[in-house]
Amino acid sequence: MVLLDDSSQRKLKSYFKDGLFAPSDKEVDSLIKVAIENFARFSYQELGLDVDETMRAPMSVFGPRTDHQGGVDIVYKKGRDKEVRYSLVDIAVLQFTKDRLGICRCALDLMSGRMLNKTSKEYFYKDIVSISIETESFTKTKKRAGILGELFEMHTQKMCNIEKFVLKNSGGEDLVINISNDETSNNNKLSEDFSNVVVAVKKLIQNKK
Repeated sequence: MVLLDDSSQRKLKSYFKDGLFAPSDKEVDSLIKVAIENFARFSYQELGLDVDETMRAPMSVFGPRTDHQGGVDIVYKKGRDKEVRYSLVDIAVLQFTKDRLGICRCALDLMSGRMLNKTSKEYFYKDIVSISIETESFTKTKKRAGILGELFEMHTQKMCNIEKFVLKNSGGEDLVINISNDETSNNNKLSEDFSNVVVAVKKLIQNKK
């Protein structure tokens, strides 16, 4: 299945490659939203579910993928709205059935429409240990720019934060998606607040235990 048609792929490629007729930031956000919605529809087939088997509409969690997948080049661009968008997006769709949580995940290459590292898993609610949004802080070291940095190997350090969506289960297979960091945008405005996903899953877990 292709999540984006040829026209949408050309527009996104033009955007990330600074093409002459590149779409606006707003149009790019709309195209990303369409891709996520299409993946949510695809998840029914991937998880072997019928719509009437689910308890509610699917929920999506997503964020920029910054590590290379399948040899695909990752391109990022800072738009006129000051938001940074990556050409590779990590998407997880959560499907809620009577006794299980189904998760369909992929890394979507926006410039080709390809779904990379696609996986589908199901977890019994009783086996889910916790679900949360966590912040991880780390120090990033960067070589100082300019002649002095080159001559004297001078470096600068910066404290960075990564916000993650984390689901842990008793089998030890955790779902972790980086939803934002200090240098990128995950376009939260395209989706429901991710904290709503946490609340929805926690309620189901409490009802099933």
